[in-house]
Amino acid sequence: MKNAAMVAMALVFMAAPAAAQEGDAPDWANKSGAVGVGATTTLGGTSGINVRTYVTPQLGLELALGFALSKDEQGDFSFDQTEFQVGLYGSYKVAYWQRGSLSAIFGADIDSVSQTSGSGDSESDDSATDLLIGLGLQGEYFPTQYLSLFAQAGLSIDFIGEDEVTEGSIDSAPDRSGFALDLGTDLFGSAGFTVWFK
Repeated sequence: MKNAAMVAMALVFMAAPAAAQEGDAPDWANKSGAVGVGATTTLGGTSGINVRTYVTPQLGLELALGFALSKDEQGDFSFDQTEFQVGLYGSYKVAYWQRGSLSAIFGADIDSVSQTSGSGDSESDDSATDLLIGLGLQGEYFPTQYLSLFAQAGLSIDFIGEDEVTEGSIDSAPDRSGFALDLGTDLFGSAGFTVWFK
């Protein structure tokens, strides 16, 4: 609960300096038609680079990509894992100032993991794909025309199957299905930046 309050305060403080600006301040937050590149962690957990654009002054799109490789060898035993994450999100500005905005965000993340482990002829291959839906709020502030800082808070819905991706590892259980709700309140894990090009 303490983390949730911190994220809510951060969203408000990011928008507050922009709200106090005079009406003739430069409109840095209008990125209609612009493209931005940066880094983020989405509500569904995709962590890596992001590409953003606004198709209208209010409606934005974001593609986030994450990739990880890991390898461990101990004697004859070896473990190799590849993880690929992709998130596609939309945002709609519900409050707008010349240098900031508060947006509703919605989208989906896919987390795919494949791993090979074992020794000699007893190696095994496993793979799992996870689908998560994210809904929440994003506060964004433009300290300059070409840089924005943002924080997100919200809810992620995880659809659980027999082969589940849990913190980057495969968790297998036969005859398992359902979904899980997670309230994302980690400020560091839900923040990022974008460098804009126009």
